[in-house]
Amino acid sequence: MGGIARADHRVEVGDGLTTAVTVIAAPEATPLERPIAVFAFPGGGYGRRYFDLQLDAHEAAGRYSQAEHHAERGLVVVACDHLGCGESDGAPGLTLARIAAANTATAAEMRRRLASGQAAPGLAPIRDPLAIGIGQSMGGCFTIAAQGRHRCFDAIAILGYSAHHTVVPVPPGVAPGTFSLDVVRYAWHWDDVPEAVVDRDVAGYPVPLDGAPLPPWRSVQAVISASINRDWRTGLTSQASKSASGPDGRGAVRRSTELRMMTTASRRRWASWSGRAC
Repeated sequence: MGGIARADHRVEVGDGLTTAVTVIAAPEATPLERPIAVFAFPGGGYGRRYFDLQLDAHEAAGRYSQAEHHAERGLVVVACDHLGCGESDGAPGLTLARIAAANTATAAEMRRRLASGQAAPGLAPIRDPLAIGIGQSMGGCFTIAAQGRHRCFDAIAILGYSAHHTVVPVPPGVAPGTFSLDVVRYAWHWDDVPEAVVDRDVAGYPVPLDGAPLPPWRSVQAVISASINRDWRTGLTSQASKSASGPDGRGAVRRSTELRMMTTASRRRWASWSGRAC
C-alpha cells in the first residue's frame, strides 16, 4: 500500500468567514464496497490536528494518528476546525446555531470536492460516500446540533459528550464534580499514554496563561459566545438529538452518564462506529 496523502483546504461558510479543513487519505488503500468519509470535529481547547497527531520519536513509540489508522483501512478522514477554533475564522457573537450551520456547509463543500477529485493528491473522485460525522466533547455537542438541524450526515458518533448529562470521570478518591489539571490528566488519557505526551497535551489547559506555545493539535478558542454555554446547559442539544431520532424516539446518539474521554491513540481500541444511521 502507498503512503498517506494530506491536503489542507479553506471553505467559505457565509458572512465572509472560512473554516480550515485537512483531508487525510491513503489513495492506494484497498477500496471499500462503499466509500466512507469521516468528518471529524474536535473538542474545546483542541483543533482538527487532534485527529492526526504527529509526535516526535522521543515522545512516544509508534504512531498516534487516528486519521492514519482509518485511512490505511480505506476510509477518508476530513478533519475540520469549528468557527472560532483552530485555524478557522472567528467572529463576535458566534452561536451554537451559527457554528452548526458552518460545520454543515463545510461538510457539504468537502463532499463536493471529494466527488470532483479535488480532496487530496492522488485520491480518485469519491461519489456518494457514507458520510459519518464524529465529534469529540464540544465537537460532539456541535455535531448533535448540526445533525438535528440539518441532517448533514448518514450517521454520527459522539465521543466524550452526552446529550443527556456528561460527567467527567475523576481519579479514585477525588470528589465527583472536581475539575482540576489532575482530573484532566486522568479523564483525557488512558494509562498507556506516555507521560511525555500527557504533559505536552495538558500544559496550560485550557489556555496557557504564560503565553507558552501550544502543541499543533491544541487550540485557543478565539471567540465562543456565552450563548453557546447557555444553550449547552439548557438542553438545546438534547432537543437537537431528539430531532435526529427516528419515529420511535431512538436516535443517532448513544447516551451515557459517564464517558471516559479518549486520546487519539486510545481510539485504536474503538473497533466499530458507535453512531447509528439516521
